[in-house]
Amino acid sequence: MYTIVNKIEYDIVSGVVYTPLYYISEDNTSGLVESINTDYDNSLGVWIEDNITDLESGVKDIEEFFITEPIVYVARTNSTTTQSLTELENKEDI
Repeated sequence: MYTIVNKIEYDIVSGVVYTPLYYISEDNTSGLVESINTDYDNSLGVWIEDNITDLESGVKDIEEFFITEPIVYVARTNSTTTQSLTELENKEDI
């Protein structure tokens, strides 16, 4: 089993775009998946949680988050194949 690392960004035409960039092997025990997801949770995750009412009512748009933080990474997709992606072994390589 592999965990796919997706880049999340905002495109004016497409909206929020998820792009698979890397895979992390289940043999990687360095805490890499957890570290990437903690960064996500502490950035976009917190922003959504803090603004959920305004987002749901249309007062705010998700685009506002990406003005100050144009790219976020998340590692929550599991796959049995690597989809021709590069293996990520260190977060610094993102």
